Amino acid sequence: MSEMTNGRIGAGQPIAPDAGADLGDITTAAARAVARTLSAAGPRADIVREAAERAVQAHLQKAAKAALDAALEGDFGDALDEQVGLALDEALNGSEPDTEPEMVYDNFVDWMNGFMLGHYRRHIERGGMKWCANIWEHAEAVSRIEATWLAWEHMRHQGPTGPAVWWRDYFDPMMHELTSQTGPFHACNYSSNEHTVPERWTILKPPEGLYNGQGHPPASDPAATGTGTAGSPTR
Repeated sequence: MSEMTNGRIGAGQPIAPDAGADLGDITTAAARAVARTLSAAGPRADIVREAAERAVQAHLQKAAKAALDAALEGDFGDALDEQVGLALDEALNGSEPDTEPEMVYDNFVDWMNGFMLGHYRRHIERGGMKWCANIWEHAEAVSRIEATWLAWEHMRHQGPTGPAVWWRDYFDPMMHELTSQTGPFHACNYSSNEHTVPERWTILKPPEGLYNGQGHPPASDPAATGTGTAGSPTR
């Protein structure tokens, strides 16, 4: 096949097919040659190359007779150039496949019941890990567990090492914080079903003019602005 020029076969360069070659082999080889030029990187590379190969092969097969007829008139290269161009346009600009992975669970509660609680079992005792069955009233716990579930949904698509990375980098550190003696369940007692929501911390009112209408504090010396010493606690 003639060389690619701006993503298309160079026009005016006739191709003489091997008389002994099978037409299907010719079109398949042509499709693969074009697909190999699509060296896109990233998770969509294989999808793009496969789509391009299918589209090019389909167009070449449909145009085979017309192209061979044109070859008798010395215009084979132009006919093939047009068909490959159409195939590339369809592969690259046509309907893009949905690459969003399907979620296994609809929400983190289903994930906890379907996966987490069955795979993570520990003995809860005095002086050890903390847990609370009424997690719904612990905003930090809900946020952390939901984030861990979303990470699980993502990491299961990251190849053979994805699950191991999820356990090491997401689940284990998150559960360490959740179940520690100083975590969100520190005032609860799982064994006696005692539930206490920790008191919310307070902060002082920001000094007058601290934000300057910018939506965030400007870089300054806390001692100069009086941060932490002025104002009254606010919730």
